[in-house]
Order: sequence, then structure tokens, then C-alpha cells
Amino acid sequence: EPMTLRVAILCTGPDTLAPWMLRLAEGICRAPELELCGFLVSDSQAVSSRSGPLFKAWWAFESRLLAKPQAAETELFDQARATLKTGEANVDGVAVLKPDVVIDLTAGSHADTIASEVPLGVWSVDVSRESLGAGAMRAIVKNTPVTEISLLRTAGDGKAKTLVSAAALNTKFVVTRNHLFMCEKAVALILRELKRAERGGLHLDQLAEAPQPRCTPGTLDLLVYLTKFTGGMMARLVEKVATKVGLRPGMFFLKTSESAFADADPSAMRSHPTPANEYYADPFL
Repeated sequence: EPMTLRVAILCTGPDTLAPWMLRLAEGICRAPELELCGFLVSDSQAVSSRSGPLFKAWWAFESRLLAKPQAAETELFDQARATLKTGEANVDGVAVLKPDVVIDLTAGSHADTIASEVPLGVWSVDVSRESLGAGAMRAIVKNTPVTEISLLRTAGDGKAKTLVSAAALNTKFVVTRNHLFMCEKAVALILRELKRAERGGLHLDQLAEAPQPRCTPGTLDLLVYLTKFTGGMMARLVEKVATKVGLRPGMFFLKTSESAFADADPSAMRSHPTPANEYYADPFL
């Protein structure tokens, strides 16, 4: 029987997993080179609560109206769940599950107590370890065109965290949506690096030091964000109205010109909007 990489998930409980976490569990179950060996259950919070009350109130408002996560399809995970072992997030729990690597989906500090007992250590993504919305908010407030996500490794024994890998996505102007996109990107990042580790492509002695955690969003960050949010919503409202009355072509259309490639000027090209701004799977149709 071929060897697989045994993966345990550190969480507040299998029943509390967010949709993106469920997609991660399903992805592990679907990968033939990976084996989900069980859960290490922690009493830590699933999300850090260091953010202020104003930020939390706005986050809750946006989450209800603008950023509802899509439900996860977990066919294989549901089938495997009944047979998965569950242990406490301590050395005894690790001894029961015998994982090669632990994926920490909490905002707690259990990683330091168990990491030295796990061959590849405890991995976590900054989007789940930082204060709520820290990365998503910073990218918007700082006008960063891309939002970065880091996959970190804790080795234990007082060693500094290291960077396993990183990824980036185009920044969305709505902070809760930007956060959701970060979570979904984290799923792909974790699965990619787990498969790389299984193939022997992860060299632990060559990992760089982990970046510093991003700061908790403050009142000033929220005020700057609200200004940008209002501007972004107004721009999209004007865009939608203009599209409906035919004052501008839709977002997907062709532009052409007769010139040498090196002399082409997109601003001077002729636009070819589709009738009534109808879109097709292939704009060349």
C-alpha cells in the first residue's frame, strides 16, 4: 500500500468548521497522497477577538449583506468523518492520531505545545491566526493591488515560525469579501504545499523566517476604509446605471484598431459592445 501524508486538523471541533475549512477537509480526503487522520480539538476561539467594537459591528453588518460564504460540498469528508479519531490538542492527542503534519485552524496557541511532537510541525495560515480582517483590511487601506496570504510553520521548542509558502489575490474593495477570498485561496495554498511535502519537495532547513503579523484594524483604519467603501459602491452604482441605459459598453467587449502592434493605442481603439450588454462565454463569439 502506497505511503500517504497523515494530516490532522486542529480546530474548535468538527461541527464548528467554516465552509472554507470544510472545503480544505474535503480536499484532503480527495487527494490520494493525503490522509485525514483526525481532529485535535481546542477550546481556543476560532477567530481572534482583538478587534474593536466598531470594527466588529461593521464586519457583522457586511457579512450579513455583502459576503455570505458559499456552502461547502463535502461528500468524501462526510463519509470519512464517522471513522475519524478525535483527540485533545495536547501531546497525548498527537500520540493517538500520529500525524505527519497538523493544520491549525484556530487563533489559539496550542501549536507551540505540540509542534515538536509532529514531524513536519504545525502549519497555519495568517488569515486565521491574525485578528479578524487584519490582512483584508490592510490591503484595502494601503491601496495594495494584491492581498498576500502566508502559510506558516511552527516547529516548537521555542524556535521561530517559518514561512512554508505564500500566495496572493487581487484585492477586493469590500473587506469581508476580500477576507473570504483570502480563506478560499488559503485552501488551495495548503493543499498544494501538503502535496509538495508528500513528494519530498519541502526542505524544512531552507524555509525563511515568517513575516510579522499584521496589525489589528483600528478606528482610523475603519474610517479610511469606509471612505473607500463608499467611493467603490458609488462607482459601481453609476456603472450599473450607465450600463442599463446603454451609455457605456459592458465589462467584457472587444476593441480593435488597424495599426502595427507596437503602435497600438487601446484608448484610441474602436469598441465593439455586445447588443444590450449581453455576454457570452467566449467574447469572440
